[in-house]
Amino acid sequence: MKISKEKCLNHVAKRLGTGLRNKVKEWQSKGVTIGGRKEGSLKVSTILKLTNFYRKAIKDNVPDVQKMKTAIFAALFHTSSTNKASKHNKCPTGVTSWCSYQRALANNEMVFNKKYTIDAF
Repeated sequence: MKISKEKCLNHVAKRLGTGLRNKVKEWQSKGVTIGGRKEGSLKVSTILKLTNFYRKAIKDNVPDVQKMKTAIFAALFHTSSTNKASKHNKCPTGVTSWCSYQRALANNEMVFNKKYTIDAF
């Protein structure tokens, strides 16, 4: 599969962001808070990160749908990871990984008590 227009890819990523923002509003109207500032909530910044990761996962893995799915889930789990519940098992491993947690593991650095984020995006 060849991406002929990046605009279409951007549109798909934008629809993901819009859908997530609408879900936050929908659940908020039901009295359930999934957005906000506390840990574990779906913040505006998290939605923006997820849309960017989604776009990058599709673009970087275009010919292989399975790799595309793995990359999308890796970004989702990475974004929802906390110090108490590390979810970096789907992130790419090695010293060149975009996941700072996996890079730290590859470099035999201490990986506890630190907030890890995606640096290369």
